[in-house]
Amino acid sequence: MYLKVPTLEREYAEAALETRHYPIQYMTTEERALEVDIALPKGFKSRWLPDSLEIRNPHLEYSGTYEDRGDHILFKETFRRLQRIVPPDAYPEYRDALRSISEFSKQEIFLNAKG
Repeated sequence: MYLKVPTLEREYAEAALETRHYPIQYMTTEERALEVDIALPKGFKSRWLPDSLEIRNPHLEYSGTYEDRGDHILFKETFRRLQRIVPPDAYPEYRDALRSISEFSKQEIFLNAKG
């Protein structure tokens, strides 16, 4: 069985373009922390969890991890946007980081029946 948690999916419209001529401007910097405890159905255990994702660059920091705790899975995520303005020359690195976060957030958890 596989489990996809839709509320964990991230999309970043600002990462849609391949190049930019103007900077991205946000109103503020940002920090979000999320911890989700996913109770597994009775009789199931995790078979495969996505590898952790760590990103650090001058504009953002991201950490996302899944942890197998037997009868439940703990998901932890921290997102920090460190700069309010992302200049066009920094856009490719910033875009790639956001796209990596988006791909990570869409991964599924695979479960097996115990025994």
